[in-house]
Amino acid sequence: MTPQALFDAYVRERRQFAPPGYRLDHPEGLIRLTPLAADLDGVVMFSELSTSTIDDAIAEQIAYFRDLGRSFEWKVYAFDAPTDLARRLEQRGFVAGDREAFMVYHVSALPTVVPPHGFRIERVISEAGMRDIVAVQEAVWGRSFPWLKSALAASLAQASLFCAYVNDQPAGTGWIDFPANSSFAELHGGAVLAAHRGRGLYSALYRVRMLEAKARGFPFVSVDAAPMSCPLLLRKGFECVCETTPYRWPG
Repeated sequence: MTPQALFDAYVRERRQFAPPGYRLDHPEGLIRLTPLAADLDGVVMFSELSTSTIDDAIAEQIAYFRDLGRSFEWKVYAFDAPTDLARRLEQRGFVAGDREAFMVYHVSALPTVVPPHGFRIERVISEAGMRDIVAVQEAVWGRSFPWLKSALAASLAQASLFCAYVNDQPAGTGWIDFPANSSFAELHGGAVLAAHRGRGLYSALYRVRMLEAKARGFPFVSVDAAPMSCPLLLRKGFECVCETTPYRWPG
């Protein structure tokens, strides 16, 4: 499949369901995710609009979330239309976040697994385990994620959460979503504390999630990879489909 074909297949599926904690709406030419919990923000994505309709659509989404009293993120993919969407968002006051890569892996290519050594990986289902995941994420990225714990809890019905521990201390994280009626499982949250990098934790967290995707019969795994993760995932066989950048409306 070409990058465009992979992206189109992904978008067709994601137009059919809401991730945990959100309501899915279909404004013309867009997908909108309205948060159901107080500590989540809204999301707009997958624009298929023209240059004559995009400005009105941007104004409508700003008004919608302003009326709700919520901030939101407009996630822009390189395949979105119109091609100058990012520029138009910036003109309306949106602030660009870190550029990421939307990547896809063909699960049939998953190689033989070598068990990790010197640390343990636990499947997280408890509140304490989710606190450990949040602690690692906040330490790695150097900022607070007050919404993350509730988002993880909301995702438990369709996701598997993992935390790596070194000497009983949380050192790395990763989780994977398994949307119903989908061909694409989704990797999230792959991160390791700086003091524990180079010991195989990232790869072990990656393997345990990919093996579960294969066991569940998912043909593809997708991920929005941060610059730190992108080269690692390329070496593991992921294909870079397109760039994606979040544009945040501060609200």
